[in-house]
Amino acid sequence: MNIRLISPAARRARNVSPFASALRCLAASLMLAGAASPALAAPAGNTLVFCSEGSPAGFDPGQHTTSTDFDASTHTIYNELVQFRRGTLDLEPALATSWDVSADQRVYTFHLRRGVKFQTTAWFKPTRPFQADDVVFTFRRMLDRDDPFRKAYPVSFPYFSDLGFDRNIERIEKVDDYTVRFALKEPDVVFVRNLAMAFASILSAEYASQLAARHREADINQFPVGTGPFQLRAYQKDVVIRYDANPDYWKPDDVKLAHLVFAITPDPATRLRKLTGGECQVSVFPRPADLDTVRRNPSLTLFSATGFNVGFVAYNTQHPPLDRVDVRRALDMAIDKAAILKTVFNGDATIATNPMPPAQWSYNPRLKDAPHDPAAAKALLARAGFPNGFDLTLWAMPVQRPYNPNAQLMAQLIQQDWAKIGVRAKIVSYEWGEDRRAREDRQLRVGRIQPAREAGRPARRNPVRLVRRQRRSRQLARRAARLRRRARQQSREVVQCGFRAARRRGAHECRRREAHGAVRAGAGRVQGSGAVHADRDVDRVAAGVEACARARVFAARRASVRRRVARMTCSGAANRRADDDGPACRSVRARRVS
Repeated sequence: MNIRLISPAARRARNVSPFASALRCLAASLMLAGAASPALAAPAGNTLVFCSEGSPAGFDPGQHTTSTDFDASTHTIYNELVQFRRGTLDLEPALATSWDVSADQRVYTFHLRRGVKFQTTAWFKPTRPFQADDVVFTFRRMLDRDDPFRKAYPVSFPYFSDLGFDRNIERIEKVDDYTVRFALKEPDVVFVRNLAMAFASILSAEYASQLAARHREADINQFPVGTGPFQLRAYQKDVVIRYDANPDYWKPDDVKLAHLVFAITPDPATRLRKLTGGECQVSVFPRPADLDTVRRNPSLTLFSATGFNVGFVAYNTQHPPLDRVDVRRALDMAIDKAAILKTVFNGDATIATNPMPPAQWSYNPRLKDAPHDPAAAKALLARAGFPNGFDLTLWAMPVQRPYNPNAQLMAQLIQQDWAKIGVRAKIVSYEWGEDRRAREDRQLRVGRIQPAREAGRPARRNPVRLVRRQRRSRQLARRAARLRRRARQQSREVVQCGFRAARRRGAHECRRREAHGAVRAGAGRVQGSGAVHADRDVDRVAAGVEACARARVFAARRASVRRRVARMTCSGAANRRADDDGPACRSVRARRVS
């Protein structure tokens, strides 16, 4: 079950990531009505303590994707151009007071709110109010890969790219100090709704300029400055985040607190204990097994709502045998999803039949899920050429998340189901930072208990892009084409790489021969450090090693590229055609044989 926070103070509906194994979850939140403990409270009623589930990766919403990051940044420190009216899916103005759309639906003009001030913090004191320059900077750094601020340090903007903004936004221009214009290449019916998402939070261009002048661009992710209701005062990783009310907030009636504290508490049992003990007033994501206890406690109030989530097991279709559609269908039919609902989610979830949540405007209620049928699944495996099953690796998240309260337990249940049809799954789990880096680097993996990274608020998402995000195998053909182009460039780089490797090997060979007496007197003069100044004989030894190493490196890289291209092309063709490998795959195999 997805457990979700609805704050009694000033929190809006936000993104919820999906959980694994094709289940649609419910979302809920947990709130305790009562005073904080004296140890944590400032004057009673002026401080709210929230038991959060984890530490944010940073405070720049554009760089991150999880609700943990957005809770700590977007919903406290920043504002967007537009926002959703609390409790509804209706758009309302925020930093933009109004907007116009051209007749061809490709040009959006936003009229900005006047008199909005950026926060004054220990690291920044603004000299001007919020203006169009701030909007242009916020989006241009995500759009333009050559933007100086973006090039200053390694950074990516996942939501901006996943929504297709980097491909569809033609230009962003300042009309005047309080007017900004977005020009699109193609009409996008949900463009304005997407601007209400957390990644579109507006940053200060003046602050960014000061950071760039000091060559401290990365500080924008650690020392945030926004226009929101609270400003960051202190952050201790894995312990606490402290905020103060923004005295210059443009909606002063919305700020009822003087201080806000995030007591970072990863363990759900500890969060519940703190909540019932009065150490915090709001908690989040209790375990499904604790829900009955919460409901029976008269001092606690449980808020619940249908979650906008879709979770799944992600199959790596670049890796045989998962490039075969019959194999993927067999694995799906073998999983007892009803048992997962009961065991992991305590019955508070439903089985997904769409790649999008039912609250999405394009949801199709007529689709049916494949039945749980181990016998039919085993027959499918046999037809695919695996009557005795096969081995694979199943990645499980190392952390508790709203879309998956117990990834290890879910992975074990799936492992048991797959074992019944002969599939031997090895469960692995990595530290969360390493896990995320592996995903970003597209490390080879077979199966994975993971979120669909995309769910968002309903009707705000473009369902076409949502499906594209989840059906990554559709992109394999394009990736293969890019890889072919890169192969030509890499062939030139390989030669240089081979030279460098060969020089190292040549030097090692010289030292080895000198140590064994192979270098005669006059061949070189040995320094105290062990270095050898070689004559022509030693040069010939090094040259031979260099040529051999260069040839080996070049051949290995070229063979690796060819294998990857062949796998991608085959996988893409197989995924497009369920009946056979497809003509593209057969042609690649024919070329490889020849």
